[in-house]
Amino acid sequence: MALADKTLFVAGPPDIVDEEDAFFALEDAAVLEKLAEQSALLAGKEGALLWAVSAADGQKLAVYKLDSLPVWDGMIAAGGKLYLTTMNGEAICFSAATPRNGPSSQGLFSLFRKLWNKSSP
Repeated sequence: MALADKTLFVAGPPDIVDEEDAFFALEDAAVLEKLAEQSALLAGKEGALLWAVSAADGQKLAVYKLDSLPVWDGMIAAGGKLYLTTMNGEAICFSAATPRNGPSSQGLFSLFRKLWNKSSP
């Protein structure tokens, strides 16, 4: 999680189970199936998501798919850039000025550029 002025960036696996509710239904086959699926997601089965959220009102601004889980506490926003390290060994630098190659990252760079420029003095 990293705060860039008025935008909060959060990265991690999808969360598909309310564990508190599941605790009281551990005999239910559907709940056990969902828990097994959640366990696979926590292990990185489908990569991760990077969310941009308004720090003012919690509104989801954007969601992007990442190929790998982020490293715990491995994200920082500084100097107009968002740095993210992942479990597959990548150190990714998202910059408002210099887009990274690859079609999947272009939307994130456009969003980051827009949000950073909007929140910077």
